[in-house]
Amino acid sequence: ESFRRQGRRPPLSKGFFRSFKRFIIGAGLGTSPVVTNRGGEPQAGALVATYGGTSYYISAGLSEDAHPSAGSCLLWNIMRGLSGSVEYLDLCGANIKSIAHFKESFEGELVPFYALYYQKSRMHNNIVNILKRLYFPL
Repeated sequence: ESFRRQGRRPPLSKGFFRSFKRFIIGAGLGTSPVVTNRGGEPQAGALVATYGGTSYYISAGLSEDAHPSAGSCLLWNIMRGLSGSVEYLDLCGANIKSIAHFKESFEGELVPFYALYYQKSRMHNNIVNILKRLYFPL
């Protein structure tokens, strides 16, 4: 829903995301918290993976009719739930202006990272390009 509202195509298909979510949760490496309205309808959800003392806020989104603060409520609840169990919460990316502004509002430390990619095949190259567009848009 979030990408559609912004007139953008999601970088990964729903099927890929659902498979990835099942893998992370099935392996005991994460959770998928959801914030609902008073009627129990989902307003915001995320996928959070945890490994080695760090949790990663991999992806999140809002429903079309979500309250403007649903995303903040979701992230605050994630932080509260992780408090004391992990050393770091990596919000995974601040290269899209609106997302960077949202993440900066939580007053964390922006830590640059570098990546080196090796493409073995055309399919692998396509996946890497999708991820680059997601995390490093021009």
